Amino acid sequence: MKKPKILGQITLKQALLFTAVFVSIAHLLVFVGYAVFAALGNGLVMDSYAANGTFQLYNPLRRLLDGEVLARDFPFFHGVGVPLLHFPLFYIMGHNLFAVEVAKLLVSPLIFLISSFLLFWAYFKNVKKAVFTTSIFTVISLLCIDAIWAGNSLLGLRTAFPFIAAAFMLWHPNWHVNIGKHKTRVDFYYPILYTLMGISVACGTEQGLAFMLAYVLIRVIQYIRSKETIKKRVLAFVGELCGVALATYVVLSIMTLGHAHEALYYALVEVSGDQGWYFGAPPNSFLQLSNLDQLFTNRMLFYMLPIIIGGIVAYIIGVKKALLSKKETFVFSILLLYGLVVFAVSATGYWAPSAQLIPLERAAGVILVAIVTHVIYNLIQAKKSTPNTKGKGFSVLAFGLLLGSIIALGYNTAVFLQKIDWMPLRHIITESRKARHSTDDAEYVSTAWRKRLEAFAPHIERGHVSGLPIPVFMIRFANRRMDLRGVKTILYTP
Repeated sequence: MKKPKILGQITLKQALLFTAVFVSIAHLLVFVGYAVFAALGNGLVMDSYAANGTFQLYNPLRRLLDGEVLARDFPFFHGVGVPLLHFPLFYIMGHNLFAVEVAKLLVSPLIFLISSFLLFWAYFKNVKKAVFTTSIFTVISLLCIDAIWAGNSLLGLRTAFPFIAAAFMLWHPNWHVNIGKHKTRVDFYYPILYTLMGISVACGTEQGLAFMLAYVLIRVIQYIRSKETIKKRVLAFVGELCGVALATYVVLSIMTLGHAHEALYYALVEVSGDQGWYFGAPPNSFLQLSNLDQLFTNRMLFYMLPIIIGGIVAYIIGVKKALLSKKETFVFSILLLYGLVVFAVSATGYWAPSAQLIPLERAAGVILVAIVTHVIYNLIQAKKSTPNTKGKGFSVLAFGLLLGSIIALGYNTAVFLQKIDWMPLRHIITESRKARHSTDDAEYVSTAWRKRLEAFAPHIERGHVSGLPIPVFMIRFANRRMDLRGVKTILYTP
């Protein structure tokens, strides 16, 4: 039997590349589906840590719902943009405890996927490669990089916007207009870049500031090497500093309806002056040699450090072998330095390397996946006129890595499909519809939280409770100027 002509024209590498993209799309869709059902399911039985996570979001979101203004009426610990990012989904899902739990658990993975895809697309300028690398990076992150799920501190979300800013730098669109008779060129690239940096600060104060510092330091090196006159270099550098500062202030002003000063004062002065986990703050002692053993845990040695070292090695090889353009080298240098700055600065206050190294690990992971994928595709798609043993060896390795990636993606897709199959989907969907309209937060908590509520109830003045209790120590996260409103601060009553 004669096979169709089109099948005869399909080569092994074309089949592999098509399969890689197809499996990547399937993996991402299944992962998003799992994230949605997991968020809804967990929203029905909230079991969050009492201090951070759900409660840290719920209070500001309810205040926004009541018409209060960020920074003026209340602060937010991680940056004023974080509650604003969660508010749309919180409102759509019913603006109750169920809604905030769903928003918390769903926004972080979605932002992770979006920020990763944008960066890989900006690097490859190719949607298929961006989909493949995003899927591979998601698998690696699920195993090694704690940057997808919300956790207690929303770290994945807070680290996302520096990568979006980096993606914009890689893309570097030529957006401009010519004004006047002399066609004076007005470039939009830098205003948009500085705005993205400002959003990075708003959506993760220390992450955004670290990214800004990394950008400034790399630009300083570029200006020092520049052949322009000293006057031009100084003016350009000062102009950049003013542009970044102005854009950040404008972004914060928009988000806080004109209260950027209060937001900055809280983030830079009040928070840093009121942290109970800093070195020297009782009962904490200063860093000692005995604490360095946290660098040698199984997670650090077998998951985090291999990604960090692999990414740095890939970056060095990329520079040495001219695999990276000047623009790519510039952006990747900023990302690595950003991760180092976060670790170096935060380590002066408290010691938690497994969390403090996550931004650096994420940056190194992105670089590692991008460069390795770039090399694999180049080897597979290269037309070899005079093949040699070394070239064949690299080609076989590239095919092997691509095939291994496809198998890994297929396996992870099957794992998530199995997890979805284990979920009581009909119950989740039915109860989620009811939960959207619930006015009793205590109805959608875990057994452990229900017991806490029952134990707490006798200590509350009758008639003041219609919602879920917020722990007293949560007040520490609030602005000292907050109106206590008696018991209602602890037990929020709309």
